Amino acid sequence: MLIVTATDLPRLLACNGSRLLGGSIPPSDSDDTVRQEGNAAHWLVEQVHAGHFSPEELVDRKAPNGVYITADMVEYLAEYLAAVSTIGSGSQIETDTSHAGTGWQVNGRADLIKYDWVKAHLDAGDLKFGWGLVEPENNWSVLSHVFGWINANPDKPVHSATLTIYQPRPHHPAGRVRRWTITREQIDQLYNFMRWHLENIARAGEGSDQLNTGSHCYKCPALATCPAARKAALNAIDASERAFVEDVSNDQLSFNLDHYKRAIEILTQKHKAYSEMALHRIREGQIINNYGLENEQTNRVWQDHVTADLLLALTGHDLTKKELLTPAQVEKAGVDKRVVAAFTERRNKGVKLVRMDVNAKARKLFNNPERKN
Repeated sequence: MLIVTATDLPRLLACNGSRLLGGSIPPSDSDDTVRQEGNAAHWLVEQVHAGHFSPEELVDRKAPNGVYITADMVEYLAEYLAAVSTIGSGSQIETDTSHAGTGWQVNGRADLIKYDWVKAHLDAGDLKFGWGLVEPENNWSVLSHVFGWINANPDKPVHSATLTIYQPRPHHPAGRVRRWTITREQIDQLYNFMRWHLENIARAGEGSDQLNTGSHCYKCPALATCPAARKAALNAIDASERAFVEDVSNDQLSFNLDHYKRAIEILTQKHKAYSEMALHRIREGQIINNYGLENEQTNRVWQDHVTADLLLALTGHDLTKKELLTPAQVEKAGVDKRVVAAFTERRNKGVKLVRMDVNAKARKLFNNPERKN
């Protein structure tokens, strides 16, 4: 049985051969700020949808994963929250959309499903809180949600569907909300295409073994050792080192911009893959020349026992603003930095890979700066 997630489906369909490489990068427990912010954003939506809080009431509260909800986050999610607030009968958030066929199964969970009985129209929405641009056109992850919902609701006719991407943070010419609408005929064609590929892959000895690079590579567990990705990365380096020519046509300029953008993406993906591999090996005790681990720390936060009343008694300053001000804001208000330092702490949030100068590191550890002649 071939089991794949809706998130991994685009990679598998674009690069059938990736399934043969296995996973050369072990799961990482290092901090992923964007992913954690995304999880906090989803939690915020669930709380508002359940009627537990208004969006404004959640500002400065901590999500279960430790990420603080900010006013910016609430502002970013305004359009998505508006869409969630209008869902009616047959519509819901966080919907299971798993579906299966002969020898394969795709597991998925849609962020937002809206069904219109009158128009027999389905809208599958996906909230993306990251910075890498995501398009709705031929988005196999969201298409999988459409397929799964139709399969689970045979009593609800679907004549058309809209794939909607809610991505509030990065700039996009089409705006924060982007949509792609398809007919039922197109839905069936795309489903048959997916099913044909998955059935071929599921059957032993069948399915293409060709490796194809693209935007799907960044989530591939075999990225660090993939020969196709390695070749693409070397080509990207070669492209990035070519001489700059100022006098180019607009068409050539457009081509160059696309070409170098792709080069940057490939190099970024490869660097992230090798960094994860190095982190894993160093944790196992292996030595990677010029690299080591150091603790990442959060911004300063008040210790658990510190309250506004305590600081008022100690400093004579009223530091309340609905909730206790941050350490930086307190210093700006005129409180002695030594007082702030006594009641704040920096907490570890994981480790990061950094390039190290061994001599400089030693001087820093032993507080012995290099003497100048």
